[in-house]
Amino acid sequence: GLFAQVGINTDGSSPDTSALLDVKSTDKGMLVPRMTTAQRTAISSPATGLLVFDETTGGIWFYNGSIWEDLSSGDNLGNHTATQTLDLNGNNISAANSISTATLDVSGNLHLPQTTATGSGTGLVMVDGNRFIHSYGSGNFFAGKNAGNLTGSGISSNTGVGESALSGLNEGDENTAIGYFALIANDDGELNTAVGSNALGANTSGSSNTAVGGYALSVNQEGNFITAVGYSALTANDDGEINTAVGSNALGANTSGSGNTAVGGYALSVNQDGNFITAIGNNSGVLAQGLTNSTAIGANAKVNSSNKIQLGDNAVTLVETAGTVNASAFVGDGSGLTGIAGDNLGNHTATQALNLNGNWLSGDGGSEGVFVANSGNVGVGTTSPASSAQFEVSSTSKGFLPPRMTETQRETISSPVAGLQIINSTTNRPNYFNGSNWMHFDNTRADLSIGEFYQEGVVFYLDGSGGGLICAVSDQDGGSGILWYNVDYTTTGATAKAI
Repeated sequence: GLFAQVGINTDGSSPDTSALLDVKSTDKGMLVPRMTTAQRTAISSPATGLLVFDETTGGIWFYNGSIWEDLSSGDNLGNHTATQTLDLNGNNISAANSISTATLDVSGNLHLPQTTATGSGTGLVMVDGNRFIHSYGSGNFFAGKNAGNLTGSGISSNTGVGESALSGLNEGDENTAIGYFALIANDDGELNTAVGSNALGANTSGSSNTAVGGYALSVNQEGNFITAVGYSALTANDDGEINTAVGSNALGANTSGSGNTAVGGYALSVNQDGNFITAIGNNSGVLAQGLTNSTAIGANAKVNSSNKIQLGDNAVTLVETAGTVNASAFVGDGSGLTGIAGDNLGNHTATQALNLNGNWLSGDGGSEGVFVANSGNVGVGTTSPASSAQFEVSSTSKGFLPPRMTETQRETISSPVAGLQIINSTTNRPNYFNGSNWMHFDNTRADLSIGEFYQEGVVFYLDGSGGGLICAVSDQDGGSGILWYNVDYTTTGATAKAI
């Protein structure tokens, strides 16, 4: 073979330095081997770059190292990586005038113009002749068969994903609809969020609503500030407002009731027009329509009147708390209450007599203390005070201790009543008030002072124990007066028998 550069020409020029074979002519071509398709495909181990003319197809074929390619046929752009922008020069990329029979894979960006309603619209992705993806308006995005529309006036910041989602939108802004027919009828409602098939489907002008779940708030038209989470939650709501429903069919029958909260499957499911009702728990709710300010807490808890709280159903037998329960009143006799800590009765003002019902008023709950009989007689240490005694103290091991005080303290008692008793801690003797004076129990005065006239004489000495001396201006002959003799009339001097 030849082992040098070869130039084939008629002008005697040298071959190009980059070519092993340089064929040059201005009036003749180069004829590569010609063969049939069968002969071409029968070539054993074709070299990469091998060229032949296929007489069967009438084209130049090139072996790329793996397969034969027809260089004279249309090109499969999928086999190439572009190194610059593909300029269509005003033409479309199409397969039979559409891309319905081919796949368009884009690893970079696909740029579409702003959607307009001119003619059949521009900047749209169509599927089977229907709108599928577009951004008509300002800051809007719609995806799904016929989602959004091309007729809204000044609509902005809306998102509709799903067949016909937000397709009726005319003027509303900042709505989000995800799901088949979600917010389909919305006209000028704003700030709504609907996620689920037919969620908020009938809404026309209601605003600031949230519906999550199939058919959630599906018939609401004008109600505002409503939240429904769960299949058919608030599905019948027409113009009720500020309602919150979380759970399948929660507040499902509500039409005009407002300010309600339902949490749990079928919670408040039958309420229609009641207001400010709270139901927490599966199947919790009301037993009557038109209630106000009612609360039902717990599975199957049902409240039957306004301004009432129902905890649990009839199966609930115990309510416990580690905290404090405060109430202005408790209804009932409390006979079923257990585990209640001691009460400070000083915090209460009685509105009726305290009925001990045959029980003690005791410091520790035992059978001792103060007992009040049905007659009103009071016993301390006894359940049967004597009928003739208004107050009886009974004990075999303890005594009765009246108040103890000094004579000075005794004299400060204001308006003492006759019969009042004390222990005089100055003299360590009991005293009682007879209506005029304080007396010893031996019927002598307990409140004398030096210089005081007493029993026909004048007190001039007190010994500090209740005794003392008096003097008189004349002899006394006994009786109740002062004795100047020693009982047997033998004169020995005065004795202090009167004090």
